[in-house]
Amino acid sequence: EDGDAGGYIDDFVVLGSEDAFKRVVDTRDGDSLADDDRYGDAIGGLEEERLGHFYVDVQPLLEVAKRQDPAAAANLEQFERMFPLDKLGPITGAFTADGDGMALDTLVTGLPEGPLRELAELSGASGSELLGELPGDAWAAFATPQVGEGAEALMSSFAGAIGGAAVAAQVKQATGLDLQQDVFSWIGDVGLFVRGTDMASLDGALVIASTDEERASAAFGKIIALIGKQTGTQPEPVQVDGAESAFAIAAPDAEKRIVLARGADRVVAAGVEEAAAAALSSDSRLADSDIYGAAEEALGDGLEPGFVLSFEDIVALADAVGETDAEFDKARPYLEALGVVTSGGKVDGDRLESRIAVTLK
Repeated sequence: EDGDAGGYIDDFVVLGSEDAFKRVVDTRDGDSLADDDRYGDAIGGLEEERLGHFYVDVQPLLEVAKRQDPAAAANLEQFERMFPLDKLGPITGAFTADGDGMALDTLVTGLPEGPLRELAELSGASGSELLGELPGDAWAAFATPQVGEGAEALMSSFAGAIGGAAVAAQVKQATGLDLQQDVFSWIGDVGLFVRGTDMASLDGALVIASTDEERASAAFGKIIALIGKQTGTQPEPVQVDGAESAFAIAAPDAEKRIVLARGADRVVAAGVEEAAAAALSSDSRLADSDIYGAAEEALGDGLEPGFVLSFEDIVALADAVGETDAEFDKARPYLEALGVVTSGGKVDGDRLESRIAVTLK
């Protein structure tokens, strides 16, 4: 009576609304999705040895949304002027697995130039060299390329729609920071990492690669002064190996101070001086670690890691902390079977390819 239907159709179990169920029956006589050229072209780039796949065509969704809610159609059209979803092609994905690991590949076609492509880049879809330069003892890390350039492009795209110039003026009036000169002009790749085997050694840092040392130095000084003014706490100069300038700031309700440091080609924010020093210049590189090597192998040729996470280290940290419970113990056999989780991708013209993979021990 709720309108749902279920049953066998040839070799398949089909569940859905009664109308959809009948339409699946009708496809046995032709007019199936497999006969649609748009579908065939979209899935043509997927891994052939897949266990399953999905297909989402955005265009019909947009048309239905506009028809069903005319009042919201104007807002949707305004949104499309900033994010031209009407130009986006189908989104497809494939799931693969074997004895070495599992992977989910996603392919987006028809990616238009502008905000959508910039967002794809900022999301870490394209690999960053900074990831491999992070400390070699990190067990979790993420990096994304050219954040300053991408953020500036997004700001320019939104300028007409949301008054980007007015926003920049308000930021400068409130903080004294010029978004163009003090932020966008020197920020390159941005990454972060976490390391440590117990609570005593657990630390990490946010790492910003600078593309203009002179502007990075000037901006760093302004940011330190602004923090002191806004918090009412005077930043304290500290010594950090590899840093040309470093300050510790007492954060409200925090046990540890935040350390901000600037060195050659980098600006970092960390919880302790040791993490800041490792972020500026480490004796070992993540790119030379077993974790990174496993991530590269899982992603395959053509894709660089943008994110890595070691489940082995997570389980070891949980044991060291000693806060595991019965629920964690139930999950332990599954967690211990997992190796490294990674993701990576690339933007090639109007195509966005990405993969999320996990290795199995």
